[in-house]
Amino acid sequence: MYKADLDRHLRGDLPFKSFLFYGQSHFLIDYYEKQVVTKIDERNESDVKNVFFEDYAFAECQNYLSQPSLFGGKNILVIKLSAKIDAKELKSLLDICDKHANAYLIVSLYATGMDYQKEKRIVDGLNKEFSKQKKATTVRFFKPFLKEATDILAQRAQELDLPIAYNVVKYLYENQHEHLEFAYNELDKLALLQTEITYALIDEHSSNLALDEYEEIFIQLLEKKPFLDELKKLLEHTLKEAELIRLFSDFILNLILFNIYIKDNGYYDSKAILGVKLPKNIEEKRAKLAIRYKLPTYIAVLHTLQETEHQIKGNIKTDTHAFLCSCFARIQKQL
Repeated sequence: MYKADLDRHLRGDLPFKSFLFYGQSHFLIDYYEKQVVTKIDERNESDVKNVFFEDYAFAECQNYLSQPSLFGGKNILVIKLSAKIDAKELKSLLDICDKHANAYLIVSLYATGMDYQKEKRIVDGLNKEFSKQKKATTVRFFKPFLKEATDILAQRAQELDLPIAYNVVKYLYENQHEHLEFAYNELDKLALLQTEITYALIDEHSSNLALDEYEEIFIQLLEKKPFLDELKKLLEHTLKEAELIRLFSDFILNLILFNIYIKDNGYYDSKAILGVKLPKNIEEKRAKLAIRYKLPTYIAVLHTLQETEHQIKGNIKTDTHAFLCSCFARIQKQL
């Protein structure tokens, strides 16, 4: 089922008892988990059990789905996977949901750090079991298009009673380098201002979190320090390889702009360079790093990152983790 079909069912009738969510956008997986739970539990009287894979115990999950729900509501089990689940156990859980009116199952696969072949094997196994059930469905989530992401953010702003024009919402998303989770969280922060949100207020109050969050590993790379341990942690818990490359490219582009401005003016001013005033400590770090290497070196690094991103996206058989490590090692040799 496509995401658009799921949206249609969420607005009307939801005939499914079991759901499998997977794909590139972990934010959308998490977002639609909550949307489906809210739809099933319209009266807010159901029992929802979230199970992370390291805490998964089949007997406990089986008993939970089979027992009568407290207060006559639904039993909704959400299993967040980061590894393979036993096919027989999954089939049993799906059967319970198919036969018990009050039992619902959401299985979400968060495949951060997995190579393509491993992820495909897990997804194929899950899809095989879900396809056998009449009341089960699967949805694959891709990185949302600009309008899709803006619509989600605009809906969130409406829930917060936050006065903000659609074009300003779009600007916020682009300001966060099209990182939907960061933009979504920024709306909560902007709501505290209790006023209509404008372009100027976003420039003043919304930092580029998508870059700030990963600044340290970018600095490690450019200072030619070891990066493998930090990279492993990021890929296990946060990002896909292609997303990290895009953010690193944005960071290098920032440094190029700083480099040009400092050479022309003899000083730095993030507001003039980027259109947004960075926190003092971040502004100073970027200025120092921007003049550490010559402009042609940064441009060469940017080209290497763009080439790597293109190769990763264009070759589904690539071991993206190894390829990314090779790219970063190559960049450190360029410096």
